[in-house]
Amino acid sequence: MSSPEHQPTEYIWIAGTSGVGKETCIRSLTEGTNQELRKILGISGSVHAYGQGFYDDSLKSLACAPFGQAVIKWQFKTHKNIKRLMGMKPDSKHRAFLLWRHYEIQIDDLLRRSPELKKDSTTTLRFDWGIIKKLFLRLQSEDSLDVSVIDINSPSYTLLKEWP
Repeated sequence: MSSPEHQPTEYIWIAGTSGVGKETCIRSLTEGTNQELRKILGISGSVHAYGQGFYDDSLKSLACAPFGQAVIKWQFKTHKNIKRLMGMKPDSKHRAFLLWRHYEIQIDDLLRRSPELKKDSTTTLRFDWGIIKKLFLRLQSEDSLDVSVIDINSPSYTLLKEWP
């Protein structure tokens, strides 16, 4: 068995609609504060965070990520980087986890943080989720990306068997 420093980096994309909790999820993974989530995602040891609000998410930075596990905050603007990185790093494992919350709960939370939003933003969230779902289903079917959905509505994270 090869040592960790000789194994390829594993790339884990954390995706979801605006305000769903991508940064909170990633922080709990890097800080090790949620062992249950780390277990669900198959994360052991230290992880390196990339993306908006974390370390640079350019393809060059991702391709040079240290050995181990790299957790990346997905954004619409960086979506194409998943396929590019899979091409650049074919020996690495690539996975994606889509975070999902009930729309009404997510809107209430967003309104508490940003009162300027409108209550009818539920329609936008549903639309955005539809686009995200379509993008990742395509990566799953065309590029064999391992994609799972996690329900973050309850106090704990739950891996869903079916896509909402």
